[in-house]
Amino acid sequence: MSNSGLIDFQSHTHDAHFKFQNGSKSTAAVTGPIKKSNGKLETQKEYEQRIYNDFVTSKNILEEKLGKVVNVLCYPFGAFNATSEAMAKKAGYKSTISVKPGYVMKHDGPYILKRINVDGSFTAQDLINKINSELNK
Repeated sequence: MSNSGLIDFQSHTHDAHFKFQNGSKSTAAVTGPIKKSNGKLETQKEYEQRIYNDFVTSKNILEEKLGKVVNVLCYPFGAFNATSEAMAKKAGYKSTISVKPGYVMKHDGPYILKRINVDGSFTAQDLINKINSELNK
């Protein structure tokens, strides 16, 4: 599929596609410290190292398997913060994608890009209609 030139594989993290309970709210794993096996919360430094290692691992595995450079990280659940952005850049990603709805415009930078979300039930016409509705906002 990758060699077809029609499909491009990029990163969606290695092992960070989960949420955890942080008090009364559910939080994405890339957006803050999580509880370690000893029940204690990660320090800021441990959190940063965990997500950096995860981002690098995902990038390396994909590059090894595909034989192509991986430059884009799509955040699980679209969740990100300043720390995850800094760690993505440090890991070598040239672009990140959120789940904020909308289009990428010429003046937008390469990080925290918006996207149009579709699911498996979308037809081509559904996608065209969604694009047109976004353009008319």
